[in-house]
Amino acid sequence: MNLQSPQKHKYDDNPLFDRVIFAYGFRPFFILSAGYAAFTVLTWAGFWYGLVSLPDSVSVVQWHAHEMIYGFVAASLAGFLLTAVPDLTADPNLKNPGGTKYKHIMGRKLALISAVWIAGRLAMLLAGVLPLWLVGVINAAFLPLLMYWTVPDLWRERQKRHRSFIYLQLALWLIQIVIYLGWMGIPLPDYWPYDLSMQALNASLHVFLIGISVVVTRVSMVLVPLALEEQGDDESVFRPIPPRRNLAAATLMIFALADFFIPENPVTGWIALAAAAAQLDRLSDWHVGRVLLKPYMLVIYLTHVWMAIGLAGIGIHDLSGWDYFAAARHALALGSASLAVLAVCVIAGIEHTGREMVISKSVIVSVVLINVSAALRVFVPVLLPDYYQHMAIGISSLTWAAAFAVFLVSFWGILTKPRPDGKPG
Repeated sequence: MNLQSPQKHKYDDNPLFDRVIFAYGFRPFFILSAGYAAFTVLTWAGFWYGLVSLPDSVSVVQWHAHEMIYGFVAASLAGFLLTAVPDLTADPNLKNPGGTKYKHIMGRKLALISAVWIAGRLAMLLAGVLPLWLVGVINAAFLPLLMYWTVPDLWRERQKRHRSFIYLQLALWLIQIVIYLGWMGIPLPDYWPYDLSMQALNASLHVFLIGISVVVTRVSMVLVPLALEEQGDDESVFRPIPPRRNLAAATLMIFALADFFIPENPVTGWIALAAAAAQLDRLSDWHVGRVLLKPYMLVIYLTHVWMAIGLAGIGIHDLSGWDYFAAARHALALGSASLAVLAVCVIAGIEHTGREMVISKSVIVSVVLINVSAALRVFVPVLLPDYYQHMAIGISSLTWAAAFAVFLVSFWGILTKPRPDGKPG
């Protein structure tokens, strides 16, 4: 990496927004995602132990799930897309005020979409005071704005495989609307006996898992050869098998549909087990040389391990009535989704600030803490139920919040200071 004297690049005509923090989408949104992750989980733990109160206009469980998905996860998704889409759809004939050849959102536009996300979080905290329709309108404004700035380029891109990011955003937004309709008490037909909002929240998590599957496919194409090169392994060859990853994604999609329309049904249970098996089968793609010794590859690997554990748990529950359904869901959320978010924040944060792909000890600490948190939340209620409510939930919340606090502290300089190579972005 070539170190150069810091240069002043222009990102906006207004000095208020002409700052490094608004130079690229990953910068503000990775900070917001990690910061809110720690805040919202500690808030939830405080509520669980009677230390704080939460809005009672909606189910507190659904409030918690909503903020994890449409707060924490959505911020990381925005940071990823606002960073990746300009690269995927780069036009060499375009040149923005920052001096790059990529047409990306920065300056006041980036500040605006960040403010819309923050407004959504404040609205959810005030859900007991504000009317629910207003809470829904404020929150539902974020994804359309994100789509407004990402979908046109994705749609024009010659490689249609990138359009999967369009469908991902659209699905998450439509599901979000369903959540708010459920909260506002929309009349439901007699043949629909389920809690509409809870089903939609579960579906939003599953859609995000499908997104993880898509992103991992793109990322592994770069990271596995990089790991082999760093290890000086000229003999091993990375040959991913498309049907393997397609099966993993397809079974996830089928499971998401089945779990929404016929939850806790034996048919859904068998589909969940098939999806779990497909995720484990996909791991074989990465059994190449010694690539799993690289921390960034191990995190991606563990993301799919936790996904398989969660899907298998749901499958067992649906087939047998196993009583630890929430534990299985948390394997998907605290384990798989959280590791995926951390991986994206670390890898994109390093790559897009011109640094070498070297994983620091602090990142390894965060990875360990997330895995400890997920293990406590998933396995303690099964193996040591007497210690679950009074101990495991608290420790799990603290370790999970600490994981993202450690990331935020260690990456603060990376995300808020100019690139060391002197380039814009």
